[in-house]
Amino acid sequence: KVKAVTLLRSSEPTKNATPVGLDSEAQLPSLEDSIEYISAIGIPQWSDDVDDGGILAGLKSSNWKQRMGAINKLTFYYDSGDEHAFSTIPSIFVCVRDCTKGFKESNFNVARSLLEFFSAILGAHTTIKKSPETFVSN
Repeated sequence: KVKAVTLLRSSEPTKNATPVGLDSEAQLPSLEDSIEYISAIGIPQWSDDVDDGGILAGLKSSNWKQRMGAINKLTFYYDSGDEHAFSTIPSIFVCVRDCTKGFKESNFNVARSLLEFFSAILGAHTTIKKSPETFVSN
């Protein structure tokens, strides 16, 4: 079951809301909340084991090929136009950021996958004609 998603736009945060459409990185959800939210959405292979191509396990892996594969699967997910894709951007952003040491990847192949991932996120914004949140564009 997917949690209800609440947009935070007022100066006072809503208690227990899953933040979407955020205006600053300070308001991003925690890694734990992000993982829980994405797990509920049902992204294919999200919770699978790393040997089965699991996305979360791949992001957390120390093996660059597994991290790159996980990021590529997320890129494909955003390019596919899934109905839940746009609402997951803040949570996916947190997961990828925290699993790639703040996007500071030393491996060129993983860094290139990160750029393609950001391109897909910006493409999702373009598709619905909405400006990217400041945490994506900073």
